Amino acid sequence: MNTLGLWLSCGGWHGHHHFAIEPTSGNHDALAVAAGGKYCGNRAAHAALAWNLSLHVGPVQ
Repeated sequence: MNTLGLWLSCGGWHGHHHFAIEPTSGNHDALAVAAGGKYCGNRAAHAALAWNLSLHVGPVQ
């Protein structure tokens, strides 16, 4: 899949604030919804999977 997840916590986890960019194999928060629509990946136990990410921060050129 080519889905990128954003994880945000605004003090709801022990008062900490977090922001994370994470590769993900599904585009829904609920696995049952993603699997039902075939929107998630399926990997064998201990199988490897690699992602590449390029991020540009700045003005549009």
